[in-house]
Amino acid sequence: MSSGAIAIVTADSTTGSGGAISLSVGSSSVGIGSAVSVTAGASSLSTGGKATITGGAGTIGGNVELKAGAGSSTVGGNLLLVSGAGSTIGGSVTVRLGAGSSSGSFSVADATASSLLTVSPTLLAGACAAITLSATASSLSLASTGVVLTGTTTKVTGGNLLVDSNGFEISNSGTPKFTVSNGGNIVTAGTMELTMDAATITHSGATSLAVTTPSFSLTVTNDITLGSAAQTAPITLNGPITAASSVAIGTSATVGSTLSVTSTTSLNGLVKMAGAFTSSAITSTTSCTQGDFKYDTTDLYICVGVTYKRVTYTAW
Repeated sequence: MSSGAIAIVTADSTTGSGGAISLSVGSSSVGIGSAVSVTAGASSLSTGGKATITGGAGTIGGNVELKAGAGSSTVGGNLLLVSGAGSTIGGSVTVRLGAGSSSGSFSVADATASSLLTVSPTLLAGACAAITLSATASSLSLASTGVVLTGTTTKVTGGNLLVDSNGFEISNSGTPKFTVSNGGNIVTAGTMELTMDAATITHSGATSLAVTTPSFSLTVTNDITLGSAAQTAPITLNGPITAASSVAIGTSATVGSTLSVTSTTSLNGLVKMAGAFTSSAITSTTSCTQGDFKYDTTDLYICVGVTYKRVTYTAW
């Protein structure tokens, strides 16, 4: 059997405001102010009673205000919402927006009414001096059609920055400056600088490394080494080669067409000139360019002016 209920009801009004109900306790000048407690009934076999505070309906719905007490000398009172404990699962705290042609929002503001947090079906916005998001047991996921991180600096700590299945791009005012595609291709619009004392660029692929540019300039302070350590890897240079000072060849060099030397040339090893051999007849009227050198089975020919001079071999 249910116990008796108590109802405190004021009368309706058709011409003015309905009657108000005020519950208050006395104040204290020296001690702690007395409390007001509203508690729904407990049940040992079924669901406990529900406590409901509802604002009045109207053309504009009435507000429900929960306000903690002001502190005249130190700290203001706190507003604490605590769900019930459970032997298996504790109760939840749920804030639900009212229905309408468009939804309202849930807001948190400071004492000056400046917005700190706004939550609605179309917007989640927060503003404060510092924001910390921490996932202690698993990962933190951000999913959106676009994610924008804006700040004086953006720092990633605690591990590598992993971009999975997509490219990576650094841009300035919408113009790409550094791009890494999901296939591993790198495009940079600026200068690449290596600051280590001994830096290395290593190509570990199975075939070749190609550098394509309208003009290639390589400036060093000490020396340039091309080829393998055993000096067995061939080096092919296609086009005119200009050396400002000297060129030292460790073992051999093959010139496909023409080798032009504008100053003194020192040859300190065996010189082979198989390409200078000719089987065509050379006479005193054969035209040539001064400095041309040829030989056949009987004579050496050197061009002086525009004609050849010859030296006949002497048999041993």
